[in-house]
Amino acid sequence: MYRGNPQLTGVAESTLTPPLTQRWRVSPAQGETVAFVATAAIVDDRVYIGHDFGTFYALDLSDGSVVWQFDETDEAAINSSALVHDGKVYFGDGYGVMYCLAADSGKLLWKFDSKNEIVSSPNLTPDGLIVFGSTGGSIYALKADSGEKVWEYRTEDQVQGTVGIADGVCLIGGCDGRLHVIDAKTGEGRRKIPIDGQTGGAVAISGTSAFLGTFGNEVLGFDWADGKVRWRYRDEEREFPFFSSASIADGTVYIGGRDKRLHAINAATGERRWVFQARAKIDSSPVISGPLVYVGSHDGRLYAVNRESGARTWYFEVGSPISASPAIARGVLVVGTEDGAIYCLEPGKT
Repeated sequence: MYRGNPQLTGVAESTLTPPLTQRWRVSPAQGETVAFVATAAIVDDRVYIGHDFGTFYALDLSDGSVVWQFDETDEAAINSSALVHDGKVYFGDGYGVMYCLAADSGKLLWKFDSKNEIVSSPNLTPDGLIVFGSTGGSIYALKADSGEKVWEYRTEDQVQGTVGIADGVCLIGGCDGRLHVIDAKTGEGRRKIPIDGQTGGAVAISGTSAFLGTFGNEVLGFDWADGKVRWRYRDEEREFPFFSSASIADGTVYIGGRDKRLHAINAATGERRWVFQARAKIDSSPVISGPLVYVGSHDGRLYAVNRESGARTWYFEVGSPISASPAIARGVLVVGTEDGAIYCLEPGKT
């Protein structure tokens, strides 16, 4: 799933040591002008991903060949990253439909029409509810097996980010300038925490701490349990929005900015630890893999950066903007690009 777990921490279970080499590169849309903005899901021997012209694919992890494809979206953009669970694949589209497909065949099992665009990637509660937001301002919870709506929570503006889940609550920031804390079973609101800016990113959760970047040029650290903002991180010299979703591990928050930099921030204090400079904006959400953090940039490069020093360890040139987050699992990295290609990279053979 997007960000790797329900807490959306962006931490991979696999540790990849660069240099990485290309196992395969495919352009499954066969010459159509498409972009892969959604992040891939890697499960067993399959890669699941959709593009912005409405086709969703299951690819063979070994060679990138198409196992099946789903075209029943009326060419609605798929910017929602897939959740794969219990033999089913879930994703939303630009017309507001949440789909559930059979992971082995791509057969449509059910769909739910929210009637507003879904950019938010689906998440899964411990009670088996698929939770996601829509640009209509609602958060929905559906039964995973049937698509039946269990609850709907209303905000005052669009919701584009992915819902984080931890300790019986759902956490989501929206364009209404608030972080919403919602009961995961009932959909009842517990509190609203002002964030003084719109956001399209996901909330990364560690215990009762939560971390979120905003279009107000800030990264915020919250205690969602007591509703307090613990710190605000802002670069007074280079004020740019944060569209990237944060990752969190070992007391450090990593997040990309439209200032062309990857920021490492002390999770307890909000103080900067280091910044890494790319050549263009970083909307891609960083993924932690062992001692490194991997992130894409609109400069057409995928970077591996040392988590302690912020020094570049390695990069891979794709020649096209990367908005998607890298997906790391089963010893490989998979990422889509805005020129319609999907890359699978693996540690170089020695």
